[in-house]
Amino acid sequence: MEIPAVWIFFGEYIHQDFLLDYPDFLSGIKFILHDMTTNQRLELLQFLSHINGNEYQKDELIKIWNSSTAQLVFTIDDISRLFSELFKIVNISIDNKGHLLE
Repeated sequence: MEIPAVWIFFGEYIHQDFLLDYPDFLSGIKFILHDMTTNQRLELLQFLSHINGNEYQKDELIKIWNSSTAQLVFTIDDISRLFSELFKIVNISIDNKGHLLE
């Protein structure tokens, strides 16, 4: 699978203090979305939709997560839920043109 540049851009925001900087995971993800262009938001949603719409094994999902360069570590037991939640957060945060919903 080819990893899109937007996935790496997204992951660069998730540093070791990410969960200390925001009151919750949702708030942190929404902050990242604010710093993205509309095209980047749409690309991210498309990528997450692809991940969630296919039957990736957990070890493949770990590799995809690690390719983002994010500094948070998730266990193999949590990785499927992580991608599912990321898709939900991005999907409810933007409209079909990539604009942020408040």
